[in-house]
Amino acid sequence: MRLFSGWSARWMAVTGLLAAGLVAGSCDAGGGRYVLVTGGQTGVYYPVGQAIARLLHDGDSGIRMDVRPSGGSQDNARQLGRGDADFALIQNDFAVHATRGEQMFDGEPIANLRGVAALYPEQVHIVARADAGITSVADLAGKRVSTGDAGSGTEGNARHILAAYGLSESDLGQQERLGAAQSADYLQDGRLDAMFFTVGVGAAAIQQVTTQPGLDVVFVPVDGEQREALLDQYPYYTAAAIPADAYGAGEPGEDVPAVSVVASLVTTAEVSEEAVAAVLSAMFDNLDAFRGSHGRLREFNRADAEADLPIELHAGAAAFYANDE
Repeated sequence: MRLFSGWSARWMAVTGLLAAGLVAGSCDAGGGRYVLVTGGQTGVYYPVGQAIARLLHDGDSGIRMDVRPSGGSQDNARQLGRGDADFALIQNDFAVHATRGEQMFDGEPIANLRGVAALYPEQVHIVARADAGITSVADLAGKRVSTGDAGSGTEGNARHILAAYGLSESDLGQQERLGAAQSADYLQDGRLDAMFFTVGVGAAAIQQVTTQPGLDVVFVPVDGEQREALLDQYPYYTAAAIPADAYGAGEPGEDVPAVSVVASLVTTAEVSEEAVAAVLSAMFDNLDAFRGSHGRLREFNRADAEADLPIELHAGAAAFYANDE
């Protein structure tokens, strides 16, 4: 079958023909146009979002996806809640917090969020200048640290990790709330000692600081009893590692202990079943192309896409996965 050839028999069985004038929060009723919010353009969310949009554009679904950069997971959840977007890439932990109205969404639940697909794990990277003398998260006390964009998944993860080591943001010598690209620039020119960034391994902003001539950096581990306490308290975290050969992290052959969350494609209950099934069909009917669009998607598969979602499935996704069994 020619790549991007359109609906499979599975899609026809799940949804039938797309009805004219799909209705959703940001959908143009005449053109089947939806908005997908992602993250910063130097992260992984943005190119993954573009890959999904290309698959839809090159197929014959009649759906077009406008991909927009954003401030990250918290921003994306709130955009979905306001109806400013129809689909979003969100860390699984933030999806849980949003639906429950807890943590950074305290008292403001976004109850209409629905899961579409879990995509890939995201490690929490903590990168420090080698000359800052930081070998443990505890050493961040009194240092100049970027905890990520305000409202981003990175910021929430940084807060949790600091707390696991008995620290809060007020214990930092200077807290900056910067996006990944700006954090990398500040680290390079000496305005920061360390930066957090929750992202799939291979992100451009991390590559930037690890390949900068004359700049030596270290990856700060999250391990030991502090990591165990974090995993016990927040079950959506998993033990992970930053591979030694990913950025030249750690000693040769030695991975850096870390924790990870999962990047997920999320929508709202108001988006039609047909639209959600169309997105999933575009991804799975062209699985090799989707996996090849970014290194973080190499192991994307149907079983994990459904199983690793911690929030209620959208009805269109539930029907799609049930028909695919």
